[in-house]
Amino acid sequence: MSPKKAHEVVRMTAYTSWLFNSSPSLRTIRHVADVGAGQFLVYSTILRFPCVDHCVLVLEQAYLSRSLRDKIGLNVLALDWSDVQSQGAVRREAIGKKRRKREIPTPAQDESSIPHPNDNDPTPAKQQLSALTYMTLRITTDTLLSSVNEWFHRGYQFTTSEERESLYGKPTPALFVALHACGSLTPNILRAFLARLKSSDGNQKWSPQAAIVVGCCYNLLEASDFLLSHEFTHPTSGRPPIYLTNNHLQLAAQVPSQWMRSEVASAATRLAIRKVVWRALLAGILARVPNLPANDNKQADDDDYCPVHLRRLGKLNDSVYDNWDAFLARAGEKLGVDLMQGHPRDREMESRLEVMHVLRCILGPVVESFILLDRLQWLKEELQGTGMDVELINLFDQASGSGRNVAIAISPYLHETNSR
Repeated sequence: MSPKKAHEVVRMTAYTSWLFNSSPSLRTIRHVADVGAGQFLVYSTILRFPCVDHCVLVLEQAYLSRSLRDKIGLNVLALDWSDVQSQGAVRREAIGKKRRKREIPTPAQDESSIPHPNDNDPTPAKQQLSALTYMTLRITTDTLLSSVNEWFHRGYQFTTSEERESLYGKPTPALFVALHACGSLTPNILRAFLARLKSSDGNQKWSPQAAIVVGCCYNLLEASDFLLSHEFTHPTSGRPPIYLTNNHLQLAAQVPSQWMRSEVASAATRLAIRKVVWRALLAGILARVPNLPANDNKQADDDDYCPVHLRRLGKLNDSVYDNWDAFLARAGEKLGVDLMQGHPRDREMESRLEVMHVLRCILGPVVESFILLDRLQWLKEELQGTGMDVELINLFDQASGSGRNVAIAISPYLHETNSR
């Protein structure tokens, strides 16, 4: 696990532990759905959930899911898009399985900036060993709800007789978590939470009591997932509605405040800017290149002819950007054109493009803040009358490399909890 991921797992586990202790209505939670979990290794035991027509796999190695199970004692349903994420854990599990000891979970080790309530009573979640179950599927609002439904239907072996008696006639409380839910996965998780919370089904086995969701990859959002709030899509103050383009969403991932935090970060920033600028210079060159038929091995889709300036360059090795001539040579090779004659490096235009790109990136945090505020306002609108409230929490330290550091935290109204 990288230092960045370790920081995120520790912080999110600690905040989850604190949140449970902050409200009496949350202390009975022993079940959590970790959406977009990733990084697991499969045991030989396989269960099938007919409603989603996928295999459900019981796992041993995890990051956040394993931490929630081992540190807080939660039963975890770990959901991910692809089983490719599990392949990287095979080698780790061969080592980790030898070292793992079956011991009673202990409370999460908090970092100093996460508050603790003055509560010395252990929660029921810390009294016994718990289970980790994994499912691979295409995650949407509907499949997420179906998966959790089946998990609870099959998973009553994870509930003690005392817990079943205390919850008799009541749905089992559950938590949703997501650590960097990519693109539209974040709004899909929140929609699933809201749909279940507002459900009028009197026979439901579980109900969501809290959610901690950290989003990422705004550039992969579906158009229908921004904007979300009625306040921003139907303004009443006379101001025009606000729209976000794909260019805005690309900028939202930028964290210019961390560009110079270290020599390594500074070098990475200079390379990233050079990539953008040199490709922009290349686009100007290609616009002046005579149109030629695309080679058979070039990206021309189903057409017999593709203009040079429309051909996709794709990814290039970082070393190509060490030298302008090497860049042109490799780009020309991939695009099927000769770029080595008459295309000197235009340093004046390069400097102008650098300034423009940096100025655009400086606006990135503003765009991200707007996306987060839109989600916050949307949830406030949707949670009215439910007894739930929502906050934005600065959960991670961006200096650790966690660019997307804000969690959407849903829990019972704050007057029922201690100050966060």
